[in-house]
Amino acid sequence: MRRSFPKPEIMSPAGDWVSLRAALDAGCNAVYFGIQGFNMRAGAVNFTAASLGRIARLCHGAGARAYLALNTIIYEAELGKMRRLLARARSAGIDAVICWDFSVIEAACSLGLPVFASTQMSVSNSSGLL
Repeated sequence: MRRSFPKPEIMSPAGDWVSLRAALDAGCNAVYFGIQGFNMRAGAVNFTAASLGRIARLCHGAGARAYLALNTIIYEAELGKMRRLLARARSAGIDAVICWDFSVIEAACSLGLPVFASTQMSVSNSSGLL
């Protein structure tokens, strides 16, 4: 009996519009990207919150998923902004969030957004102390 294995997902990073288009044109299954100020790819151009809808439409139009990398430390003063960003991502049709801060996990789950745990997981604010 032949055993079947799940097909691996080819995920590509995208730090700007050129790399997003290149990843989609190359046939990736998913793209992960960051929003300015809220991801570990500080050296990349990154995207703005206003571009979430366009990113989701481009990815979905190419048959790929769009993953928001929201993988920075979220400080107390940033909790509201982070929650608004996640609500905007959900409305835009973003497929999942890559994160490590427990406050992001809680907020994403409360909105029904799937979460992928990043390798940088830690606790940095009171929301993570559930």
